[in-house]
Amino acid sequence: MFLSFRYIYGGFISLDEQETLEILKLLVAADQILLQEHYLQKYLIENKSEWMEQYFELVYRTSFQSNSLLEL
Repeated sequence: MFLSFRYIYGGFISLDEQETLEILKLLVAADQILLQEHYLQKYLIENKSEWMEQYFELVYRTSFQSNSLLEL
């Protein structure tokens, strides 16, 4: 959760230093407070596609929790 607050209030984190699951959680947190977060979705698609394939069910369920996560 600390990562979420740091990103939401500070607007900057190094995604390369974060676990992919934490990035996905951050995306969900941003969505819950109605932030339009396209950069995180794009980052996951372009840089973490293997992880997303491995955890397809989790990504699939997460992406359909909200209309704003449809890029995933």
